[in-house]
Amino acid sequence: MDAAGRARPLRREDFTLTPLDTWKSPSTGASYPVRWKIAAPVLGLDLTASTPLAGQELSGKSRFSPVYWEGAMDFSGVSGGRPVRGVGYLEMTGYDKPVSF
Repeated sequence: MDAAGRARPLRREDFTLTPLDTWKSPSTGASYPVRWKIAAPVLGLDLTASTPLAGQELSGKSRFSPVYWEGAMDFSGVSGGRPVRGVGYLEMTGYDKPVSF
């Protein structure tokens, strides 16, 4: 958002999300990216996102239950030339099995 609170749509080429570290689930074998580099040069944004607790996978007992990772995230970096910190939430699905077309 800009200073007036208006949303600014970004195009795919305006930002990058790069996984830096992963956590592998001992129960499902899924590997989840749990630390990310987030860059949006058009916004002057350069962040690192990481979780304080890597093991936040949820899976049901049934083969029909989804397997997913959801949890707390911490953010730190630079926005507009100024240091920033924040907290948030991330949910990731589809990491427990290969994608098929």
